[in-house]
Amino acid sequence: MGSFSIKSAQNELDIAFEGLFPPEDAKRFVTEFQKVVQKINPATCHLKLDGTKLSASPNEMQQMLKNVLSMYKQMGFKTVTIAFGSNAIVKMQVKRLANEIGFDNFNVI
Repeated sequence: MGSFSIKSAQNELDIAFEGLFPPEDAKRFVTEFQKVVQKINPATCHLKLDGTKLSASPNEMQQMLKNVLSMYKQMGFKTVTIAFGSNAIVKMQVKRLANEIGFDNFNVI
């Protein structure tokens, strides 16, 4: 089961993820995320994602993850940064998916 926390400051939106996200948890995240984003201006906001405690996504969840990355891209955030720490597998998955959708304003650290 996956969990997340979303914190909004003046020009920053911080999101931390933990665990493995089955479809119902991913949908719950998207719903909550969209509610928070309605209250900010993404063009002036830095989106900071913490994936250091995130588990690798199984193949059946790859499309949903790609859709979430596309959502971030379409919202037009000033910058998007995701940190994975030493989680090389998840880092590789997300980098590949971001490249597939042409997400140039996306930094993986």
